[in-house]
Amino acid sequence: MKNLLLHIKKKVSYITVCKVLNNIRHIIADYLKYRYRVKQIGGDPSLKKNVAIDESLYLKDDKGNKIWIVGAVDTDTKELRMDIMSNRNSSNLKIFITNHIIPGTNIIHDGWRGYAFLNSDDSVYTNEEYNHAHGNFGQGLHSTSHIESVWNSIKSEIKFLYRIIPHSNYIYYLRESEFRYIISKLSNTGKEKFLKKC
Repeated sequence: MKNLLLHIKKKVSYITVCKVLNNIRHIIADYLKYRYRVKQIGGDPSLKKNVAIDESLYLKDDKGNKIWIVGAVDTDTKELRMDIMSNRNSSNLKIFITNHIIPGTNIIHDGWRGYAFLNSDDSVYTNEEYNHAHGNFGQGLHSTSHIESVWNSIKSEIKFLYRIIPHSNYIYYLRESEFRYIISKLSNTGKEKFLKKC
């Protein structure tokens, strides 16, 4: 009996393991956030840089409220930026674009009314609209298909993870998915350059 009690005391619980792994994930996500994600994607018109942007409703929070994931990908370098928002209105989308996309970049979108501010006289971005309802996705580097392929790549992974973690931890798993997507699109040389740039 004594030996059994000692064994139980030494055994690490499942909850403890989960907490430790979760804390490690937080540390990694925070590192990625401050080391590489602060850099904006895109570029000024002279570089002919395009960024495709889209929103997708993936999940609900702990209270059952809708959560939108917004993503923007450089159609040339495949660098990705994502965020979570409760409402895909103009105010939230403007904050996302301002934080993550270099002024002067050409933004490619599906014509959602939340992007209407891009057509204002004081906008620091150019933009192209491709209405998916009419079967229009653009072509080549000027296409929303670049961001659509992102959703296809990570949607099932994110949905699986979000079923088993608290709402407060969503952003950490999103950061990890974002980083892995970028790395997956690079050659070995590209990976080295990207990590040195971090």
